Amino acid sequence: MSAWHLTPELAAAYAAGRVGEPEAWSTEAHVEQCGSCARLVSGLADPAALSRVRARVLEQARPAARGFVRLAVTPALGLPWLVAVSGVVVGVLVLDLLDATRLPLLLLVAPLLPLLGLALGCTPPLDSGAELLASTPMSALRVLLLRAGAVLLVSVPPLLGVSLLTGAGPLRWLAPSAGLVGLALALTTRLRVEVATGCAAGVWALAALGPAVLREALPLGLAPGAAGAWAALAAVCCVLLFVRRGHLDDGGVRR
Repeated sequence: MSAWHLTPELAAAYAAGRVGEPEAWSTEAHVEQCGSCARLVSGLADPAALSRVRARVLEQARPAARGFVRLAVTPALGLPWLVAVSGVVVGVLVLDLLDATRLPLLLLVAPLLPLLGLALGCTPPLDSGAELLASTPMSALRVLLLRAGAVLLVSVPPLLGVSLLTGAGPLRWLAPSAGLVGLALALTTRLRVEVATGCAAGVWALAALGPAVLREALPLGLAPGAAGAWAALAAVCCVLLFVRRGHLDDGGVRR
């Protein structure tokens, strides 16, 4: 930091708006780096003027904050999605309670809900933030992770509640969910989000849904040692997503 500091006279003139543009530029550049001079100017500034500036800044920040929320939580991930998830959860709970002798339906359905939410959240007719998304300077990776986080925030808590009521271990479906979501996100570097989530759902159909319907034995995707494999898949896919994040725009994240 420079040894030069504002004099009390210059600080007072700057706070009162009585300095020319060259002095104002150099003063602003200095107070951004010097805490003592910044406090000096703040102490000399008119409190009423500071209040007006603060109110103007907050007023301009509110639309940006609302836009940030719209990027993450589209109508498809709002109340309709919450109602849909709640309906599915209640239906699964009732069916599992009626027939507790079979494989809990929750274990088969839970990993698919985050995939469905991710696909719906990026479908153009349901995305009121599409124009905002196209113009935002935010990276495609960050936008995609925001959407995925919004989906999980709505989907996971009700499923955890049902797990406690039915006795189905949360890890048995949380690990597959993490693996499938990670796979879908990694595939978005080459495919549109809807197609990527469909491919991930197809993997679950082969690993669990199909075998559960065709035979009574425990599906491979829900076997005791499968949780570690799903977690490893999630980790590998996260690395691939980060490495190939520059290809996300071509994968249909932005529209």
